[in-house]
Amino acid sequence: MIDFSKEQWEKVRHAYRNWWAGELERPLIAYEKSQQGQLPPPKMKEPVGQRHFGDLNCSTDDIAQRIVYDLSCKTYEGDAYPLCNMDFSGPGVLAAYLGGRVVVSREGMIWFYPMENRPEINKLHLSFDPNNLWYQRTVEIIRKVKALSGGNMVMGFPDLGGVMDVLSAFFPSEELFFAMADQPQEVKRLLGEIETAWYTVYNLLYQEFSGFQGYSCWSGIYSERKTYIHQCDFCYMIGPDDFDEFVLPTLKRQFVFTDDSIYHLDGKGELVHLDKILACDNLKGVQWVPGDGNGLHTDYPEVMRKILHGGKNTYVWGGETLLHDLLRQTGTLKGVYMHYWPQQGEQTDINQLFASLCETGSSNR
Repeated sequence: MIDFSKEQWEKVRHAYRNWWAGELERPLIAYEKSQQGQLPPPKMKEPVGQRHFGDLNCSTDDIAQRIVYDLSCKTYEGDAYPLCNMDFSGPGVLAAYLGGRVVVSREGMIWFYPMENRPEINKLHLSFDPNNLWYQRTVEIIRKVKALSGGNMVMGFPDLGGVMDVLSAFFPSEELFFAMADQPQEVKRLLGEIETAWYTVYNLLYQEFSGFQGYSCWSGIYSERKTYIHQCDFCYMIGPDDFDEFVLPTLKRQFVFTDDSIYHLDGKGELVHLDKILACDNLKGVQWVPGDGNGLHTDYPEVMRKILHGGKNTYVWGGETLLHDLLRQTGTLKGVYMHYWPQQGEQTDINQLFASLCETGSSNR
């Protein structure tokens, strides 16, 4: 049903294994094309999105069938492979697994809010119940996709969220800022509870993903081992001292917990924390996202040089022009992963692009 051979999987494993180890002398480029599917059209008429996960009237059978159908309607070129990105469960879905409310906006986006009648911070306790409705919905989808696909694909981990970001789903930002100042021990206690739940959920889902062809997350980057793209979007709004006290200790533990770890550096407000993040043990890469209206990766050559010349991998998206700009600015494409999005009307010969980049795209960082 999903056209991807054993030989193609072995090629994927070899390339990504070397990329994580810093030994691949070229960039990874994932490029997908549409093709005629071999399966009958499913009941669901559009690709799976957050509105479908958040709508309990939308059956997990329908969701699973649509996922497998869409993967069967693609060809995978370069370093692409059949992947279901489970970001359709919403950003920071661990909040729902811990009892938070799930709200689907008019635009079809999922947002997480505190449970009804949330207690004061000193009386609030957050723990994971494996019978949680939203967690069970996640597991049902995974199991049904596995059965339909025969496991000839990868399902990425849901966007569990950063630990501090999950906590911020239960408190408005202003309230959380006051708590950090007035009740820091209570904040740290809750962060510890969320971190414990994060590891528990990750390990359970890691077991559910056995029987597929490997592991990934919402980044789409393949791994044969535990992997994740970690984040703390909340740290955009805090300074170095609060970052050191409330955020960095958790990140350090998470980077070690996952064998192949990346950090999602989202927005210019997080740049103040970059040096400390780069110094963490077992961190393999940093994805720099300038933020809406702030340009492209290549508009910040000093950031990209710091990441790549600091011995870390990175994740970008775009087309051939961005790759050549990045090479000109940094002197290397070694360690780069790109989800290739050709510009409208652009006809890409991915093999020719690979050949040209393999000739000029590697150098010592």
